[in-house]
Amino acid sequence: MPSMAASRLAFFIFATTLLFLTAPSQQIDDPFQFTYSGTTGPDKWGSLSPNFSMCVNGKAQSPINIVTSKAVLNKNLKPLLRSYGPTNVTLVNNKFNIKVRYPDHSGVLTIDNKIYTLKQMHWHAPSEHRIDGQRKMHEKDLELDNVTRKNKDLIETMKQVTSKAQNWCYMAKYNESVVNVLKTNLQQAMQCSNTARNEGVGESDAAADAASCVGGSEYERFVGVCPVCQVAMTASFEVYLS
Repeated sequence: MPSMAASRLAFFIFATTLLFLTAPSQQIDDPFQFTYSGTTGPDKWGSLSPNFSMCVNGKAQSPINIVTSKAVLNKNLKPLLRSYGPTNVTLVNNKFNIKVRYPDHSGVLTIDNKIYTLKQMHWHAPSEHRIDGQRKMHEKDLELDNVTRKNKDLIETMKQVTSKAQNWCYMAKYNESVVNVLKTNLQQAMQCSNTARNEGVGESDAAADAASCVGGSEYERFVGVCPVCQVAMTASFEVYLS
């Protein structure tokens, strides 16, 4: 895996569950049958399994190409409010990404008066999505769970897509604070066998992730799906270039 500091641009995604619909009856047994590059990368996902056909046939399938020239200002979008603090975490080497798993009550994100709790964060290289056709080196994702599970406005938007709906709600400047805090555990996880799934424990200041977003007030929202194109979602993101 390339160095985590190889690129200064990254996506910082807060993924939130908006509502729970019927999940696919057949679950994916092997989580490693898709990757973020190579012969099993995003552009090949649709051919890996009949279960992934949405990657080819879907109208809002992943990966997404964000065309900045087509972005439209929406003054009705409310600020994304973050509140995080120090917590113990579990570091997981999934082979296709490095994940930090957070316990309950690690922090919350408020979007449109709805409260979401921080669940996990992961890194992978290269990025899954593109900006103006360009793929960046790293993408850092935060997955959150919706507390209220109620959002009537977005439910109307999601009627045109199927499967479990989720919200990807933030992309921002890549900040190395958490990587530095977990540096020792992260290096150990990356040095483990390529064929094994390994876990380690450590401490993380979740507020440091929020600190990387402080000062940001503009973000964009789009409809898409998460890997491997079986879960539909709406995403809001903030991108900084440096």
